[in-house]
Amino acid sequence: RTITVEVRAPWWRRPWILIALLGLALGLVVFFVRIREGRLRERQRLEEEKVKFQLDALRSQVDPHFLFNSFNTLLELIETDQGRAAEHVEKLSEFFRQILLVRDKELIPLRDEIGTLHTYFGLEQQRFGRAIDLLVDVPKECETACVVPLTLQLLVENALKHNVATVADPLRVEVRAVGELLVVENPNRPRRSAV
Repeated sequence: RTITVEVRAPWWRRPWILIALLGLALGLVVFFVRIREGRLRERQRLEEEKVKFQLDALRSQVDPHFLFNSFNTLLELIETDQGRAAEHVEKLSEFFRQILLVRDKELIPLRDEIGTLHTYFGLEQQRFGRAIDLLVDVPKECETACVVPLTLQLLVENALKHNVATVADPLRVEVRAVGELLVVENPNRPRRSAV
């Protein structure tokens, strides 16, 4: 008599088990990759919201004192020089038009930012006269680079607000390109209180 013994592969080596285990492993990999991608997307969304919040905060930085001082300057000019008063109103109107044009943009060409800066500085010169000076030294080829709107205006505003400026010793604010950097520089002559 013949005895036939059939030796079967252990259950974990059977083809359908291997296929099922491979499918399970693949499913787990896909599951964890999707969780990781979801976390990365959420982190990116939070970063974008943070940047947008910072941009919105920056855009809202047109100092109320600037408005107050501009209107006071306008009142003085109306009484003393109506031609300059009209010019001041035009510059003020142009400045706010420029702000409205860029308020929803994350980046603008440096050329436009410099234009806004010149408009702003012209308004401040009505107030400070020859006690302040602005030098912009940016090559034409750099003017197409993009910057956050109102950055230069805010930096120059801070320089004027926190430093002493007199006709005898004018406060000179310089904006220049150094390689790929944009540098805003002024002498450090702190005021006792901001204007």
